[in-house]
Amino acid sequence: MGRTATTRRVIAGVWSKVLIAVDVLVVLALLACAAGGLVDPRRWSVPALLCLALPPAAALALAWLVAALLLRHWRGALATALALALSLPQLLAVVPVGAGAGKLPVADGEAHGTFTFMTFNVNGTGRWKNNKLYKPNPLMRYILDCQPDIVVLQE
Repeated sequence: MGRTATTRRVIAGVWSKVLIAVDVLVVLALLACAAGGLVDPRRWSVPALLCLALPPAAALALAWLVAALLLRHWRGALATALALALSLPQLLAVVPVGAGAGKLPVADGEAHGTFTFMTFNVNGTGRWKNNKLYKPNPLMRYILDCQPDIVVLQE
């Protein structure tokens, strides 16, 4: 009987250390991703890129919060909840929940809330590179004729 109790204590100790390690990893990952949005990418690009991983890190932290509560690991749940609360402003900046709830201005004769989006890869054709200043630019003429609300020129 003594060996079984000792084995259980050892397993409980190892399990406790595993839970603490997961807590630390989840909280640090979430806070690093949240802090990445506060870093100027021109000065230090690696932390600024971490902001892109903020939504998956927040989802992982939320899943870990539920797991910690189910496992009755109260300190881990509290640490994860605090990390989620601290990262909430950055998370709402990256994932604007309810951003489309407002009404867009509507011009006469247009459907409510619509806009025209146009994208063009300017490096994908030879027309852009061989254009002379005195020749009319067919791409610019096409864009002006279409009158899009948003134009994105790539490369």
